[in-house]
Amino acid sequence: SSTREQVRAAIATGDYGYRQIVVRINGQDTPWYKDDLKYFANNKFCAVLVPKVETEESVAEIAADMQKLSYPDTCRLWVMIETPRSILNVEKITLADSRLEAVVMGTSDLSNDMRVPHSVNRIGFVYDHSRTFFVLCWLGQSEKCSKCSYSMFCSYMLSIYPVANSRL
Repeated sequence: SSTREQVRAAIATGDYGYRQIVVRINGQDTPWYKDDLKYFANNKFCAVLVPKVETEESVAEIAADMQKLSYPDTCRLWVMIETPRSILNVEKITLADSRLEAVVMGTSDLSNDMRVPHSVNRIGFVYDHSRTFFVLCWLGQSEKCSKCSYSMFCSYMLSIYPVANSRL
């Protein structure tokens, strides 16, 4: 069976307790993006995660695509910011659409683009995390990490930052 079918079957089990289900689809720059978005339009999960989002226009297009495919308003949008361009546009990205719930820092791709070695302490990404965190503080969305009481900037978390009107 295809990967899409496997994901749909896993979602259908409903065996996730109180966790939010977020489905990562292929990016807009791939031939599979539209098919992925169509395939999952009628499934019950909390959010769609789209990689390699670099601009506010991309966020608006994805949200419009979700609307056209009749995704319920309760299905939120998460985007991965994982390029230097997306870091520079993070405030525009976070304000682009009300469906956007979170930005996810994709440090592996960012590491490749910036030619920065990946390390456990993420020292090469201090600016990137700081910029994202400052933007979210500006938006009034700085959250505390549930594991350590530091901000979401801490290295314990997987670099998921809630944005305005978030349920996170």
